[in-house]
Amino acid sequence: MLKPNQAVVLGHQENGKWVDVWQFVIIPQPDGSSRLVLRSRTNAVGGFWDVIHPGIFIMERGLLLGVRDRVEGVKN
Repeated sequence: MLKPNQAVVLGHQENGKWVDVWQFVIIPQPDGSSRLVLRSRTNAVGGFWDVIHPGIFIMERGLLLGVRDRVEGVKN
Protein backbone atom coordinates (compact mmCIF):
# COMPACT_ATOMS: atom_id res chain seq x y z
CA MET A 1 0.00 0.00 0.00
CA LEU A 2 1.23 3.49 -0.80
CA LYS A 3 -0.33 6.67 0.55
CA PRO A 4 1.39 9.56 -1.24
CA ASN A 5 3.22 11.91 1.15
CA GLN A 6 2.12 9.83 4.14
CA ALA A 7 2.98 6.11 4.27
CA VAL A 8 4.41 3.01 2.62
CA VAL A 9 3.33 -0.41 3.87
CA LEU A 10 5.17 -3.54 2.74
CA GLY A 11 4.75 -7.16 3.71
CA HIS A 12 4.45 -10.72 2.57
CA GLN A 13 2.04 -13.58 2.98
CA GLU A 14 2.45 -17.30 3.40
CA ASN A 15 -0.54 -19.54 2.78
CA GLY A 16 -2.81 -16.50 2.55
CA LYS A 17 -1.81 -15.08 5.95
CA TRP A 18 0.34 -12.02 6.56
CA VAL A 19 3.64 -13.10 8.11
CA ASP A 20 5.62 -9.85 8.09
CA VAL A 21 4.53 -6.23 7.71
CA TRP A 22 6.66 -3.08 7.60
CA GLN A 23 5.09 0.37 7.79
CA PHE A 24 7.01 3.59 7.08
CA VAL A 25 4.94 6.61 8.15
CA ILE A 26 5.76 10.31 7.78
CA ILE A 27 4.20 12.35 10.58
CA PRO A 28 4.16 16.15 10.15
CA GLN A 29 5.32 18.02 13.26
CA PRO A 30 3.96 21.36 14.57
CA ASP A 31 7.27 23.11 13.81
CA GLY A 32 7.01 22.25 10.10
CA SER A 33 9.45 19.34 10.21
CA SER A 34 8.51 15.69 9.74
CA ARG A 35 9.09 12.53 11.72
CA LEU A 36 9.66 9.13 10.08
CA VAL A 37 8.29 6.20 12.07
CA LEU A 38 9.04 2.57 11.22
CA ARG A 39 6.68 -0.06 12.54
CA SER A 40 7.21 -3.74 11.93
CA ARG A 41 5.35 -6.87 12.88
CA THR A 42 6.10 -10.53 12.40
CA ASN A 43 4.37 -13.75 13.28
CA ALA A 44 7.62 -15.70 13.04
CA VAL A 45 8.58 -17.00 16.48
CA GLY A 46 10.74 -19.66 18.06
CA GLY A 47 14.11 -21.19 17.28
CA PHE A 48 15.95 -19.27 14.60
CA TRP A 49 13.66 -16.22 14.94
CA ASP A 50 14.44 -15.83 18.65
CA VAL A 51 18.09 -15.46 17.65
CA ILE A 52 17.55 -13.18 14.64
CA HIS A 53 15.12 -10.62 16.15
CA PRO A 54 17.85 -8.58 17.92
CA GLY A 55 19.69 -8.39 14.60
CA ILE A 56 16.56 -7.13 12.86
CA PHE A 57 16.28 -4.33 15.45
CA ILE A 58 19.90 -3.32 14.81
CA MET A 59 19.31 -3.40 11.03
CA GLU A 60 16.15 -1.27 11.26
CA ARG A 61 17.89 1.25 13.52
CA GLY A 62 20.75 1.50 11.03
CA LEU A 63 18.26 2.03 8.21
CA LEU A 64 16.58 4.92 10.06
CA LEU A 65 19.93 6.50 10.96
CA GLY A 66 20.96 6.27 7.30
CA VAL A 67 17.75 7.96 6.19
CA ARG A 68 18.29 10.70 8.79
CA ASP A 69 21.85 11.30 7.63
CA ARG A 70 20.79 11.55 3.99
CA VAL A 71 17.93 13.91 4.75
CA GLU A 72 20.07 16.15 6.95
CA GLY A 73 23.02 16.01 4.55
CA VAL A 74 25.40 14.51 7.12
CA LYS A 75 28.64 13.14 5.67
CA ASN A 76 30.49 10.36 7.49
